[in-house]
Amino acid sequence: MKKLFMMFLIALLIGCAASRKEAYPPQEYPAGDVSRGNTGDSSASKSSSAGLSGKKLQEQTKRILSYEGYIHLLVPNKNKEEIIENIAEYVRNQKGFIFSQNKTSLTFKIPSKYFRKTFSYIKTKGEVDEENIRIIDITDSYYDTKIRLENSENLQKRLIELLKKAQNVSETVEVEKELSRVTQDIETLKAAMRRYQSQIDYSSISVYFRDSSTPGPLGWFFYGVYIGVKWLFIWE
Repeated sequence: MKKLFMMFLIALLIGCAASRKEAYPPQEYPAGDVSRGNTGDSSASKSSSAGLSGKKLQEQTKRILSYEGYIHLLVPNKNKEEIIENIAEYVRNQKGFIFSQNKTSLTFKIPSKYFRKTFSYIKTKGEVDEENIRIIDITDSYYDTKIRLENSENLQKRLIELLKKAQNVSETVEVEKELSRVTQDIETLKAAMRRYQSQIDYSSISVYFRDSSTPGPLGWFFYGVYIGVKWLFIWE
């Protein structure tokens, strides 16, 4: 009976291990720098979907994507704090939350459905010096983790049933040991799923603020000298 019990336990574990899939790292779509005046996510979408058509394009729309954006904004120094607070208030009204806020930068998470809207709103608050959208494809990692979690939960149920059938202390100890390991795996996988879900539900944006003050007469003089030198010696 003991040998039969152990063989059943081993077969159960091997079956579960065989059903596990290889973990896939998230794939990043290189959105690159976005030219001034254009929306970053629009350019990124064109870049990532270039060359796709028909069925392949349809499949891509089902991918699970996470968005990260940043903007360098030129604003008058005297209005900088007010503009930062206006953006922070806008984020809170959109059910977002602030990670960090100081006199030169603002980093926050916003519900993904408001990402484009928020990105466009920020650009109205000053002169956009630089902007970028980073798109991360977490589809494979998400579904791989989800399948592993389902398999582990099924194994946990089987081990609980097997524990009820244990005939002696030795069998009980063996099953409890494996049950403890599987339970730890489940907690780890659940934590990973929560992180992925957070990436799906929320997008992050970082905004950096710089002074856009107009230079005085002396400043314009040196700026003109700089332009002249650049024109003479730097050829594009």
